[in-house]
Amino acid sequence: MLVVMRPAIALLLLASLCWGQDTKSKTLFDQALAAQKRGDFATAIGDYQQVLKLEPGLVVARTNMAAALLQLGRLDAAADNYRLALKQQPGNPQIPVLLGNCLVLRGSYDEAIQLLGPFEKSHPQNLDIAFVLGEALIHAENLQEGLKLMQRVATARNDASAWMLAGMAQLKLGKYTEARDSLDRGLHLDPSMPGAYTLSGIAKLRTGDEEGAKAAYRKAIELDPNDFDANLRLGTLLRADGNLESAKTYLERSLQINPRSLMARYQRAVTVMAAGDNAQAATDFETIIRDAPNLLKAHVQLAAIYYRLHRPDDGLRERQIVDDLLAEPQKQDRQLEGDSALNTDDSAVSAAPSH
Repeated sequence: MLVVMRPAIALLLLASLCWGQDTKSKTLFDQALAAQKRGDFATAIGDYQQVLKLEPGLVVARTNMAAALLQLGRLDAAADNYRLALKQQPGNPQIPVLLGNCLVLRGSYDEAIQLLGPFEKSHPQNLDIAFVLGEALIHAENLQEGLKLMQRVATARNDASAWMLAGMAQLKLGKYTEARDSLDRGLHLDPSMPGAYTLSGIAKLRTGDEEGAKAAYRKAIELDPNDFDANLRLGTLLRADGNLESAKTYLERSLQINPRSLMARYQRAVTVMAAGDNAQAATDFETIIRDAPNLLKAHVQLAAIYYRLHRPDDGLRERQIVDDLLAEPQKQDRQLEGDSALNTDDSAVSAAPSH
């Protein structure tokens, strides 16, 4: 799952305080703020806690502390503190943005939507609210509404992250040409965006540009060697081109990143089969079928391998399973379809038409 968030949003309230408090509180707050700015989040949290003991109603200290907790990955604690801040200042539109961002990072998309929906209606010009709500809607598969908000932010701000999220939504909606264009705009603004080249590769492939897709996947891997999708998709394309050794390299890497991926295991098994190692391919497909007993593709391949290995009885058994699954498609495993970030199988694409 790709989650994009601009760091600035998490720190919107850092310096928004006019001091009327006592000197001790101000000194502690300044110490905490300095620690936070230099990346010493644990010290900042401790100092903010001391400030809040002296000034429990000091919202900026609580939101800053929540931001520091978020930076340390303590999302539940960060969300709890943002909620307390929102109770203290329910009319401050920045706080729901911060809380919504935290909820999105935590994967609590429905909660973020319930929180931000009313604020978006009452603050229709607030692009920060629109961005975070749009992101939550896209990840919650409410694609049309999320895309509408994200395109508004992208157009108004020419924001790289907004273009990328718009492109992600367009991909899922099958709007491949629009997705390609949105992603190109985002990458033009920020060529280092995590995950953007992988999405761009998918969009390029879906508009018939296979070489452009390969180049995008290679760039994604250059930026992040642990990009599972880029390794898997590049290996799949190379295997389809007959470049088996290179394909195996990328598919093996995808399995190192995610050993449980059925798609990566399936693509590697097909590659091994294409290389002529039928015995190893049979073992690989048998293992896949143990985990996904009704995976039609695996049974089709395994039947062919058994015949090559002169095991006609096993081949006939697999053919019967294939016939049964074709007769009752509702029984077929669909696990391969959901094994990757965007549920798109590059192996099935050949110059797909643009929308």
